[in-house]
Amino acid sequence: MTEMSIRRLPRSLAPLPDEELTGYLLRLGHRLEQPPALIATRTGLADQGGRIPSRFLLKLEPERAARFAHACRLTQQETDGLCLASFAERYPPLDLTISEHKLGIFLQQTQQVPALQRWVFTQHTRYCPHCLAGDDGSTRHLYNGTWKKTWRLPLVSACPIHNRLLVARCPECGQPAHAGPRAAGLIPQSNELLHPAQCRAPSKGTEPDRRKLRQPCGHRLDTADDEPRDTTTIQHVLDLQQRLLALLQPDAPETVSSIGDQTRASRYFLDLRLACFLISYTWPQARRLDSPPPLIDNLDDHLQRQHSLIRALKAKGKRPRSATIFSSPPAAPAACSAL
Repeated sequence: MTEMSIRRLPRSLAPLPDEELTGYLLRLGHRLEQPPALIATRTGLADQGGRIPSRFLLKLEPERAARFAHACRLTQQETDGLCLASFAERYPPLDLTISEHKLGIFLQQTQQVPALQRWVFTQHTRYCPHCLAGDDGSTRHLYNGTWKKTWRLPLVSACPIHNRLLVARCPECGQPAHAGPRAAGLIPQSNELLHPAQCRAPSKGTEPDRRKLRQPCGHRLDTADDEPRDTTTIQHVLDLQQRLLALLQPDAPETVSSIGDQTRASRYFLDLRLACFLISYTWPQARRLDSPPPLIDNLDDHLQRQHSLIRALKAKGKRPRSATIFSSPPAAPAACSAL
């Protein structure tokens, strides 16, 4: 299918700052009053069943990107900016050019390439309810707030705009935001016309008919909770978050201090991932390190479950892949912030 065989949509939207492809499709469908599967089909993103492959979250192939830009009246830069690969130069887990051959024998033997890939949330996302509500009063948020690209990165656990931790799960059904069966692709329940901030995870209840998907939960995720928060703990997280977000920006300094030496930002994030693995693998040896008690308690709960899983698997005579288990960052923002 060529670019010219894709007709331009009657109306479109300009991407919001830091907006990811999923959120853009949800907002555009909301404006056109069409389910995201239909929007994806009309813009050349979907397969024959209306499914949007999850890999499109990372990068669109040039021809597909050109068709999508044509249909949505976007520039090439705006289209590329909707994908996570826009962070690839500074964040190695998103560098799609990295291969085991290029990384060398050491990385092949230690299986760090799969570990790097786990440092991107492709099957779910965190979120800030206030950002989803689009509460800045701007007319650009007429069709909902922003589902942000940075929320897909484990190292982003807090919202510096609203001074709060992000949320990982829907408060109604308890499932991760935008989670669904792998076969569902990038947007679960994509044939359903819902508000962009509604939860699309299958609702809980009786076992569904195998011939059809369970109805979506539908809970509005842009409704902020009023849970009291420890301001000292939040400030500790926000200080770290601001520093990490700054390092992701394309105009950030080329080098940063890592373990006493100056190195590239990409190398810094590799070092950070390795440090997180060592802390997790040797826990509770690092519990004495400086971090607010509420955060440490969350991390301790998470890692105790991981170590219990290892012991249970060994008791059954199985050989658990400890490197895999401890290389995966916690989905819960509080535990991940502590780590």
